[in-house]
Amino acid sequence: GFLPVDQVVQVIVDNSGSVDETYKRQLEDSVREIDTDRSGSLDIEEFIAAAMQQATYLKESHINAAFQKFDTDGSGSISREELIAALGSTADVDDIMRHADLNKDGVIDYPEFEAVMREKSFEVRKSLSRARSRHVSK
Repeated sequence: GFLPVDQVVQVIVDNSGSVDETYKRQLEDSVREIDTDRSGSLDIEEFIAAAMQQATYLKESHINAAFQKFDTDGSGSISREELIAALGSTADVDDIMRHADLNKDGVIDYPEFEAVMREKSFEVRKSLSRARSRHVSK
């Protein structure tokens, strides 16, 4: 199936309440970018690709938001002191630093934080998958 770009825009506008012309033009531009083959319609592959891209963006924005919560001084890295302040105690801070401070410079920078967060997300998904497998096989 195909969804005409103008209809997609109209559905979003209709469900957004009152929108100004600038917002509507930006929305039209965004939807047209999703229409990668420039057919004037979104096919299922374009729609799924856009949805997956949005999911990735949201995950990245959540990781970034979490990093900002820890990086209270805005230095671009998380110090041991910032970890202690965020966690409210010194428990586990040494383990976290040992695991997350990959280059061993005494702070956790954003790429290190992101790597650990993605690793933990992967480990959680693996654990859930194993649990489901055990449950299904019983």
